[in-house]
Amino acid sequence: MIDGDVSLDRSVSIPSSETHGFGVFGGVAHLSATPPVGRHVVADFVAVFLQTLAEECLDRGADLIGHLKLHLRTDHGALRASLVDHLAGPALHDNLGEFPFAEGDLTVNAIVHGLDAENVRACVYAAARSAANGNLAVAWNSCVREREDAR
Repeated sequence: MIDGDVSLDRSVSIPSSETHGFGVFGGVAHLSATPPVGRHVVADFVAVFLQTLAEECLDRGADLIGHLKLHLRTDHGALRASLVDHLAGPALHDNLGEFPFAEGDLTVNAIVHGLDAENVRACVYAAARSAANGNLAVAWNSCVREREDAR
């Protein structure tokens, strides 16, 4: 489940005088599991999250997934993943180790063409909620940054 979605007053939208049509999202969330889960549950969450995020963006009218990426840091290792082609799916680089996963910090970045920053953020939250599937809790921190125009 998603805990504490970031409200509008805690995020930033930066308009540009030159519009390039990109919606950009960057945010950090605390990911946790009670009781701790195996690393396969975390890897599945990451893969489903990125794939669902791409599909949500396309369903809302995006015409190009520029880059979706994340980095999960724990006390026992890290997991990086990215998606640039929704048909090919995400690429994962798992270095979490064999320890059960209890908690970690998840950094998410999304660059999408054809959606504004507010819609990209909504897609990120919806995808995280769907991927967590009751197994993990996602609490978004206040350091969310959105830009409507990437350069």
